[in-house]
Amino acid sequence: MKKFALILASIVLLFFSSKSVLAATNNYRFNEVSEVKEGETIEGNFFGSGERVQISGHVTGDVYAAGGNIIIDGIVDGDLIAAGGNIIVSGNIGQDARIAGGQLTVDGEVLGNLTAAGGNVYVSNMASIGKGLVAFAGNLDINAPVGEGIEAFVGNLSLSSNAQVGTDVNYWSEETAKVSRDASVSGTLTKQTVPFKMKWEPQVAMNEFFDAVGTFALVTSFLTTLLLGFLVVKLFPKFMHSGVEILSSQTARSFGIGLLALIVTPILITVLFVTVIGIPLAVIMTLVVLVSFYLVRLYAMLGIGVMILKRFIPKYVNNDLLAFVIGMLAYYIISMIPVVGGIFVMLVFIASLGASVINKHKFYTSFANKELL
Repeated sequence: MKKFALILASIVLLFFSSKSVLAATNNYRFNEVSEVKEGETIEGNFFGSGERVQISGHVTGDVYAAGGNIIIDGIVDGDLIAAGGNIIVSGNIGQDARIAGGQLTVDGEVLGNLTAAGGNVYVSNMASIGKGLVAFAGNLDINAPVGEGIEAFVGNLSLSSNAQVGTDVNYWSEETAKVSRDASVSGTLTKQTVPFKMKWEPQVAMNEFFDAVGTFALVTSFLTTLLLGFLVVKLFPKFMHSGVEILSSQTARSFGIGLLALIVTPILITVLFVTVIGIPLAVIMTLVVLVSFYLVRLYAMLGIGVMILKRFIPKYVNNDLLAFVIGMLAYYIISMIPVVGGIFVMLVFIASLGASVINKHKFYTSFANKELL
């Protein structure tokens, strides 16, 4: 359950970074403890997840981390994108840092922008933010220089004695910010009006929603999946079988990459929505994410169908359409089992998501090597 709590929601970051993330040298470590030790150098990007992720060495590219505890006390030349329970950034980040979690502590140097979302966000007097700071937090405590402005959606904001802000501070809160007399704000300090209070009760809303459209959604999903499955299997058989092979032979790796993709994507979309110029791209990405999440299940459905045919009626194992129908029916039947069905759907979805990323990377590399891209 602790690992599932780390899941925030899409794969779009990897879909839209084929010429950067996918084209670069990537290093994956998905263990209980995933670390880059002091003195170790990673050339390219680093992807890590586990109970603890620690970067004490040098990463020449970007770092993507997800875990219970994340410690960045080394050097990252590119961006840092991290989500976890407790995150400590005491090293040097060469570009932007985007972090989300329960307790966030920044003790190091971030040369670019810092975007932080968490229960408590603390920027200590040993830190330095080269550009701007965007924060979503219950408590935000700034005790360090910030090169540009601050945009904060917070419960409580504190600018301590060492806080030095290069331009404006705009914050949305029901509480007035606590500003030390020794703090420095070069621009204006403005408290924005909070438009409304959240009085939404999730459980009630969910019950009402499913009571209203549950049956219709199930039937629509079934028919849509059947139609899309037929089209994809018929038009892209090699691509689909490649994905099924990856899912069956690289299950652990697929699950790890799928989990990381689910964590990283919402952070990217949130950051894009915050910036004015990024809003159109964020909207497009969100739509693509929803479609992609719906389609990745097709790998699992085809794989389940092939497995069933191999075991019971092997003479039809090469009939992709039959395999897909059988696999889809099995998938929907299992998904309706209380508790077990939910766990099954979640595990299959994450693994299929990872297999989709690996498969797209494989085909992209193949096309690039043939100079078709």
